[in-house]
Amino acid sequence: AFYALGLAYQGQGRSDEAIAALRQAIELNPHYAGFHVALGSIHLNAGNVESAVAELQVAIARHRASPEAHYLLGLAYQRIGKSDLAIAAFREARSLDPTIAPGRPVPEQR
Repeated sequence: AFYALGLAYQGQGRSDEAIAALRQAIELNPHYAGFHVALGSIHLNAGNVESAVAELQVAIARHRASPEAHYLLGLAYQRIGKSDLAIAAFREARSLDPTIAPGRPVPEQR
């Protein structure tokens, strides 16, 4: 219920309430990677990039095969200027799901 509530708040642009609801969902089931992905996404959209990175890393630790978590982590790393980490995350996302972010090329490693 908290997960659905968090997504509803996110859809309304109410980031603080969405974050609070998802934190409650995580308290009830800290091992479910999807909650961490959703919370990381909300943090990223709200500009809390360091918090997004932390949540997305937890999501990946819980479910390594989540292309969405890797892709969002790549976006977060990109925003804080960690391009090598961003490229690695984007490549992992694309290797797990070739259809992720269609039309966007995966950047080349420098």
